Amino acid sequence: MTPKDDMVREADVPERIQLSEDVTGPPPIDDQSIEEESTWIYNQLTSDSLPLFHGGDHAVREISKEDIGNVLTMLHVQKLDIPFIAMYRKELCSSLLKDPGLASQDGADRMRWHKVLWTVQSLDRKWLLLQKRKNALQLYYNKRFEEEARRIDDETRLALNRQLFKSVTEALKEAKSEKEIDDVDAKFNLHFPPGEVEIEEGQFKRPKRKSLYSICYKAGLWEVASKFGFSSEHFGLLLTLAKISDVDELEDPKETPEEVAANFTCAMFETPQDVLKGARHMAAVEIGYEPIVRKHVRSIYMEKAVVSTSPTPEGNSTIDLYHSLSGVKWLRDKPLNKFDDAQWLLIQKAEEEKLLQVTLKLPEDAQKKLLSDASEFYLSECVSKCAQLWNEQRKMILEDSFFTLILPSMEKEARLLLTARAKNWLSMEYGRQLWSKVSIAPFKQKDAEHDSEDDSELRVMACCWGLGSLRQRL
Repeated sequence: MTPKDDMVREADVPERIQLSEDVTGPPPIDDQSIEEESTWIYNQLTSDSLPLFHGGDHAVREISKEDIGNVLTMLHVQKLDIPFIAMYRKELCSSLLKDPGLASQDGADRMRWHKVLWTVQSLDRKWLLLQKRKNALQLYYNKRFEEEARRIDDETRLALNRQLFKSVTEALKEAKSEKEIDDVDAKFNLHFPPGEVEIEEGQFKRPKRKSLYSICYKAGLWEVASKFGFSSEHFGLLLTLAKISDVDELEDPKETPEEVAANFTCAMFETPQDVLKGARHMAAVEIGYEPIVRKHVRSIYMEKAVVSTSPTPEGNSTIDLYHSLSGVKWLRDKPLNKFDDAQWLLIQKAEEEKLLQVTLKLPEDAQKKLLSDASEFYLSECVSKCAQLWNEQRKMILEDSFFTLILPSMEKEARLLLTARAKNWLSMEYGRQLWSKVSIAPFKQKDAEHDSEDDSELRVMACCWGLGSLRQRL
């Protein structure tokens, strides 16, 4: 036994909870933190984006947020384990004791799976890991921003960096999922690239990764990009119809885009057209990396995106009426929320084997609506010739941002979401089948006057998993 094992044995806390807290850290025990987490867990349980319980909508609707808070208090403060809570604290979590999809058909008593309670514990662990990552990122952001502030002498750029750092910090506090945290982290790394940290004496110098955005930034094109209109954050707030304290009208520069760009020509960008192209790229990337914009587009994409399939020449000759892929050979505009089983895994396998061509996209009318809404807030309403020239530049920025950056990344996210949904459904089916086997009571003889010596002893099956040989584990 190791010293760590001795510590686990001596502590009056369930081993499962001790091992979990070694990874997640000490859980918060104040009422505000528990209330915030219980709200998040309730939203996750009742969300349609990644349904955790298939076929148990009635049980999910009856879940009480107060009961979730009670369970979190027992887990964090009292250090009680799920089996103990389910057996001896039923009155504090009655709405979480029903097993979705396992209702008794004949009214007889059944063994309890306590699937909702175990899911609450799993989501509790996920929430604690999210908070741990957010805290670690915030410490890194503070350090990186201080390093960047010491390196920059331009007061204008320094003020802009302070504003960016403030918006990133606020967005990180509001992030509620891994995707949202990834969006915030991507925005921070865009404006404060990690490769530009000064190397201390005695350390090896790594080659820096230069993106087109960083090249344009070092050439000073961020000043041209700032003249296109609203910042990416301001544009995102307008796009999501969020309340803004002071909304200023978009003002167009008095000079034409070419006249402004002519002041920033250099060896890397020799003509005004090259300058405008680089500035448009900077503005498009900033919009594409803006967490508010991505969250808005993500909600639309996951709701309205559709999947279509068609066989390749090889698939057309291989997939016949009796083939396992015959049900997904021809799909046309099937919405993402209609994939409620493992069908996507079949499509994914067929695509890997080059039997099917799979298209996952936002419908054309939804794309036009999205671009129209964005243009309404990003373009100027002025009718002067100079304003129209700036609007032409803004239209190219929006098209580049949405069609080149955001929508392709949303397709990758949608594929990952469909895979997660299908695997979650499959694992629940495996669990349900296994539960139906192990929850059967032992055989009892009907004859009460049988000889006890003839009774066969009850057998217990144990499942063992881990590294090493079976003999060592036993």
